[in-house]
Amino acid sequence: MTKPFSCSIRTGFSLVETSAAAVIMIIVGAATVATLSPLSGNALEKAESENLAKLNCMVQAYNIETGLWPDEQLHALYEADYTAEPENATPYGGYYRWDADAKRVYNPNLPDGALRLETPFEVE
Repeated sequence: MTKPFSCSIRTGFSLVETSAAAVIMIIVGAATVATLSPLSGNALEKAESENLAKLNCMVQAYNIETGLWPDEQLHALYEADYTAEPENATPYGGYYRWDADAKRVYNPNLPDGALRLETPFEVE
């Protein structure tokens, strides 16, 4: 007598298939992180550059208008309605400061390895 039609039913994936899928996902994830990580640093550097340029322009306008330079914390810019906040936050944390000797705004909170932008004024 012959057995009636029988088929084996697979219930899930094998260990090899699951491991292969996990390895592929890890490789794709690592490639994505490696691609996107530098973009974050570039965005911070661009924001830093734009903020410094704007603040230095505001300081120049303030100096032309009042004949004075701002205080170290740049509160004078806020009091003269040049900025919306009394303290100007940096993309790296902390606040911008005024260097009275160099006559420029700077970021005292830059992390090691960050691009240090110099935007000096020509003081007359």
